[in-house]
Amino acid sequence: MIAPQSRWGEFVWWWVASLCGLLSANLFWIADRIAVWPVRDSSVLEAGHIYSPPLAWLPFVADSTHWHYWQFAIVAALLYGWIACRLSTRMHPAVVFAYIWTLSHFNTRGALLGGAVLWLAIEIGNAMEKGGELPRQSEGKGEPVVTGLHRFMLPACVAVSVLAAAVTIEYGLVLAVLGLALLTWRIDKPGPSPLRGQRTFGALAWVATIAVVMLLVPGMGATLLRPWSWMWVSPPPSLFPSLAALWDLETRQITAWHGILLLFIMGQWMRLFRDNPPRLWDAGVLSMATLLVVGCCYYSWLGAILAAGAHGRRYGANGNREAGRTLLPRLNQGSLWAGIGLGGLLYQVVTNSTTVLSADLIQRRVTPVLSATPGPVMLLNLDHTPRWQVPELLAHFPLLVNDRWEAYAPWYDQLAAVSQDWKEWKREAYLRHDGSWGGYGAVFERWQPSLIALDAQDEQAIRQVTLDSNWKIVGVDAEEVLFGTASDPRAVAQALRCMSLFSFLEIPRSAAELDFEGSLALGAPQDTVRVANVLTAMRMPLAALRLLPDTSSREVQVARTLAYFELAHRTLRYSGHVSILDSIRAGRLTQELMQEPLLPSTKDRLDRAQMALAQAAGQVLELQSAAETSRGEQDTVRLIINGDLTGAQQAIDQQEPTPSWRFFRVLMGANPNDAANLSRKIAAELTADGDMPAALVAEFLFYCGQLAIESGDLAESRNFFRECLARDPFTPFRDLADFYLSQM
Repeated sequence: MIAPQSRWGEFVWWWVASLCGLLSANLFWIADRIAVWPVRDSSVLEAGHIYSPPLAWLPFVADSTHWHYWQFAIVAALLYGWIACRLSTRMHPAVVFAYIWTLSHFNTRGALLGGAVLWLAIEIGNAMEKGGELPRQSEGKGEPVVTGLHRFMLPACVAVSVLAAAVTIEYGLVLAVLGLALLTWRIDKPGPSPLRGQRTFGALAWVATIAVVMLLVPGMGATLLRPWSWMWVSPPPSLFPSLAALWDLETRQITAWHGILLLFIMGQWMRLFRDNPPRLWDAGVLSMATLLVVGCCYYSWLGAILAAGAHGRRYGANGNREAGRTLLPRLNQGSLWAGIGLGGLLYQVVTNSTTVLSADLIQRRVTPVLSATPGPVMLLNLDHTPRWQVPELLAHFPLLVNDRWEAYAPWYDQLAAVSQDWKEWKREAYLRHDGSWGGYGAVFERWQPSLIALDAQDEQAIRQVTLDSNWKIVGVDAEEVLFGTASDPRAVAQALRCMSLFSFLEIPRSAAELDFEGSLALGAPQDTVRVANVLTAMRMPLAALRLLPDTSSREVQVARTLAYFELAHRTLRYSGHVSILDSIRAGRLTQELMQEPLLPSTKDRLDRAQMALAQAAGQVLELQSAAETSRGEQDTVRLIINGDLTGAQQAIDQQEPTPSWRFFRVLMGANPNDAANLSRKIAAELTADGDMPAALVAEFLFYCGQLAIESGDLAESRNFFRECLARDPFTPFRDLADFYLSQM
């Protein structure tokens, strides 16, 4: 065990803890590639000159910009470990551990170099904050001199400023930190007038130099304001969700990690107020950090680094080591928490060993190489910009606009309006309410997009666009759904391959070996849930149900419920008859989910799905004659489709045990997630009751066949559907049964 006083030893242990946190946060996609420094902007719709850091212009950058995530984690853990090592001098290691694991779960958005340079600027500010009296009299002389490293502070500020502008577009934040450091140095340690004048002149010269460079380099000034310009850039939430504020529940899900980060910032503010007197440096750094984290989710990561930089004078080996008060004083705290982090990582690896070691690590994202003829790509969610800024894609598929809002903000309103027209099939010109002309046809003729990338979570738009004959799905993964134009032969060929794959997943049958490359990427379990939701939006609920992991997590249950609603709509649409089975299953899961703490958007999705089914099925029930079903059965079905399963259960319990009511009881008491067991229970009930009407037997045989498809037993499914048609050739479900049989 390394001794507690060994700062380098402690750094190594915190590096291990940080590495474990980074790997745990991205366990299922460690083979993904992450941008570690910026690439040169090459978007098609240039809104003027755009500043790209000099590093992005170097020839070797294009080939070495993106690393595999495990490589990125090793390097990023150096920064995280150093921050943790510094924090451990002034707060309890448990707080430090929670902080670095929180930091690990934020998307860096390719800002590793920016974060490192920002922390370097914070360290300079810390060095200015601590260290006793800055000036002292030299022996035998009357002029003041600067002690230690303080004489190099102004040159260090200049050097870090140049470094920031050379390697990151977030250099404005670095300059703000350095400017705050110079300001506090000037106010808190004024010194004798000769030295004060020298420092003032140096600071003014530094600012003047930056101003001149801004005038000479196009776009550099706008980039300087980038860390703050998000406050007056207001793109539609669907176009740029991460620019939303943290409290905006409609556009951003607040995770537990955001909550921990907010608690950390609150703790820093409390420490500031306890200081006597509070320091300008601490207040300024914390103010910037709070503004970035709370006001703009895009900057949560850099804001978290800023928040850790407050109270700089307590840093270092001579600081107030509050971490020393522990139950294990002789044990090095870094090694303890590194062991805890390693244990957590190993637990995840063991419990998810099948997924981690599978080929899903490679097939997490579809590649558009086969999807369309090379050309511009239109992103409808600019948060996905980093995944398209890889050298092999930029060479063939440049973006129309990207996430550089300081340059492309004037295009965002038009992009949002055109994308809405595209989702609503409004190709021809029309006059909007604000007096402008709409219609995506003329705009697309100018832009010539080769691909349109729609966010995978925009399920309503996916459902709408899949009915458009002009654009076809050419790729699906957990983040985006790619659409290619029907006028592109390559896109049409890829769309046919996609539909062949999707139809096979919906109804498996004997077929040649399927190729997922470029068409579908499932990835880790949490990715598969999103893909399943996309398939449901594409009206392929059976494929979605088979893809979902066999767990009872909240996300899986929501996806399963939406698939059941879609199955109920399919049966209603093609048979003109309410699917009691799927209505009960969807209602049961909705009832259970509504008892849990759900996001408002999730509750709204479930409510809308229930209302849509109730409205469509209610119209069918009104048209059914009393001769087909009794009034009591109609009332019970109406309660079911409205989601009132409690009332339906009470109505069923009051009825005589006729065949119809017995089957109501079977369906109401079944586990909605266990398709195979439910199919066996219905089949057993059919065998036991020999006096059931043929129409009712055919209905429940149809349910058994559908359940068998869902559970993957195709032979049994064929038997059920054939027997359904044999029992009642005129059953309302005959068209659907024939369709399923023809696909098998």
